[in-house]
Amino acid sequence: MDKLNIPLIYFVMFVLVGTFVLIYGFLIEQKSLTVGIKFGALFGLALSISAGFGTYIHMPIPLRLAWAWFLGGLIKAILAGVIVGLLIKRNL
Repeated sequence: MDKLNIPLIYFVMFVLVGTFVLIYGFLIEQKSLTVGIKFGALFGLALSISAGFGTYIHMPIPLRLAWAWFLGGLIKAILAGVIVGLLIKRNL
């Protein structure tokens, strides 16, 4: 725990959240809850597969942990899609 770089963690999260919202706001034409959920699911699939199973490929972690990271990331991205789908109704 003492080797965690907390400022870097917050920076990465800020960039990830910002990218997610900006892609939805600028590049998604039709804005609705359904579209937000679909976008969140696709975005989450891309990130979670690389985070969970990409890490499993390169590091000696249990397969169960890779699945947990994948599913956790996918669920968080879908929930983020729900949020942007509800909040953003027109282009930024």
